[in-house]
Amino acid sequence: MISNCSYLIGDILYSRFGEPVMTSFLNNYKLPIKDVPTPFFGQPAKADFNLDFRNTEDPKMTTDSIEFRFFGELEFHDHECTLDHEPFEFMMVDNPAKTSQIVITDSVASCNLNAFAKSEIGKFNFNE
Repeated sequence: MISNCSYLIGDILYSRFGEPVMTSFLNNYKLPIKDVPTPFFGQPAKADFNLDFRNTEDPKMTTDSIEFRFFGELEFHDHECTLDHEPFEFMMVDNPAKTSQIVITDSVASCNLNAFAKSEIGKFNFNE
């Protein structure tokens, strides 16, 4: 009986009740990253970013692994990016249960570096 009900009203339960709760709980799928220090020695700059981790595709699950594909954009105040859709595949490995992979596409790398450049981290102070 329960499985039959979830089959009929499961989508309504998820989209009207579950999804809004998860979206607010996960801060609209944005992770604040506070006080990111500059990677350059002698520069005291820090900046705050938001990591946008909204899924771009449904997760793909197998018996021993799961694949997530998400934006990964670093947002900084008024910096906006238009990300190109760049399809990619994960590398084939012998044991996917013991291997993690992160793929950064060209457009996301450019976007994140431009966000760094617009922040305080991207400004240099030469005093000597």
